Amino acid sequence: MIVKTSESMAHLPSRSGLDTPDVFITDFRSAYATVLDLVLGVDPTSFLGGSLTALPFL
Repeated sequence: MIVKTSESMAHLPSRSGLDTPDVFITDFRSAYATVLDLVLGVDPTSFLGGSLTALPFL
C-alpha cells in the first residue's frame, strides 16, 4: 500500500511477518512494574496491584 503525501511517496510497513513465532509479546503491566521497581525504586504492587514479574533489564 502506498500513501501519497504532499512532499513524497511513503510506503507503509508490512504486517505480513507479525504471525511468526519470533515476535516478542509481553504484558505492558510487567514493563511498568520493571520501570517502577528498577528505575524509580518504588514497589510496583502498590500502584499496579497483584504480583507481576519484572522483565530482564540490563
